[in-house]
Amino acid sequence: MDQKKLQAIKCILNRKSDNNITVTYPIVAIGLNKSGDIIGIASNCSIAKKGNGKHAERELIRKYGKSIKTIILYRKGNNGSCLPIHPCNVCKKVCDKLNIKVFSIHEKFNW
Repeated sequence: MDQKKLQAIKCILNRKSDNNITVTYPIVAIGLNKSGDIIGIASNCSIAKKGNGKHAERELIRKYGKSIKTIILYRKGNNGSCLPIHPCNVCKKVCDKLNIKVFSIHEKFNW
């Protein structure tokens, strides 16, 4: 992924996670198509209480389906830092079944 796209993704992730004030650790997922273009963004802002909400990656899959080829996850800490995150087992299985690559921006780009 080129630096220009990566910089755009970082800006989007920060902006989207700032809007997500109803959860302890905002999580944002960005869906990319085969060309690496952004086709959708989802977050976990609909979580009312722990364990009772929608996962960002499943929201992307629900909205955009098979057009998603890659999902980038971002988890923002209380101090604004980027924290490690991995998809849950259910999200991982769904993504594997649909041949969607999932990774954390923290791991991939050492952010």
